Amino acid sequence: MGKTNLPSEKEDTAMIVISMFVREATNSDLFSLEVLRISDPVQMKSKKENEYLTKLYFEETVRINEDGRYKVSLPWKRDHLPLPSNKDIAMKRLEISTRKLHH
Repeated sequence: MGKTNLPSEKEDTAMIVISMFVREATNSDLFSLEVLRISDPVQMKSKKENEYLTKLYFEETVRINEDGRYKVSLPWKRDHLPLPSNKDIAMKRLEISTRKLHH
């Protein structure tokens, strides 16, 4: 078959994802460095310091249960941004996939 001038499916999906993200963000969020995960280097801890704190946390939380197995709490990051909800994007993808299967 010959080449068509129709946009590819990947481009459509990318535009949906971008439009969903922008729709959820406010104007001030679009220019916020925290949203882009850019932070002041002075505020960032060094890698060695993070490793030290993680090891210390491990040593404080490691336990041996009644079966003789080790139990350790996970070292969660404290100041991370909450994960966005992708439900709208997933629902849109489901709708498009369902529509394609019916045709």
